Amino acid sequence: MFKIAVFVGLELPIAACVPIPEEPPAASLPPQAAGQRADCPGGYLDMLPGQSASDPMLSSLPGYIDIVGVDSSLEGETLTAIFYLREVPEELAFDREGVEDINLEYMWTVSINIEGNSLALFDQTDYSMAAFHAARRESADTPAILRPFKDEVEIMVWKHKHFPDKSETQLLEVPVNPRLIVSQEDNMLTLIDRIKGISNESTISFSTFDILLGQDGVSYRPS
Repeated sequence: MFKIAVFVGLELPIAACVPIPEEPPAASLPPQAAGQRADCPGGYLDMLPGQSASDPMLSSLPGYIDIVGVDSSLEGETLTAIFYLREVPEELAFDREGVEDINLEYMWTVSINIEGNSLALFDQTDYSMAAFHAARRESADTPAILRPFKDEVEIMVWKHKHFPDKSETQLLEVPVNPRLIVSQEDNMLTLIDRIKGISNESTISFSTFDILLGQDGVSYRPS
């Protein structure tokens, strides 16, 4: 299990709001929920647990980080978050050249604010539940290896402790039992775990990144 304690001056990828073209989503994708929150002051769409949304395909991104839809549900304090991706490959290249040892190479993240505040700013994140791969490179010339996706991607929940005066955020691993379900057939990643204090009024936001090739999130759709 990859261990992480402190990131100094941590900034996770946040993109500007990108209006979604007025095109109907594909039938296989979850529709943007009626009455969905339209909060997106500088980041990706803020949602409530239990809501779903679609997102346009981006040919400029690899399929495994191109979000085409998301869905979520909440039972008590157990959050289920689903990423619908353009593709979930059977195999993927891991520990690539250009990615330093222990750096997060791939990540599929659900950011959570317990009180329901906007997640456009990183310091509003109380918890993050993420599927990820951290690079393991013994030297600069360690070759990348093609490996089964299911074997290399793991899941963890972190509690965020912010120090605004120092521009630092400490990520503390939460001792819970997160579950990751990978479906190549349906191009889905499902993340499940208990998030202490979460409610139907909390805010969640979905994002992905490949440290070398880009990032994605659920874009804001004007009402």
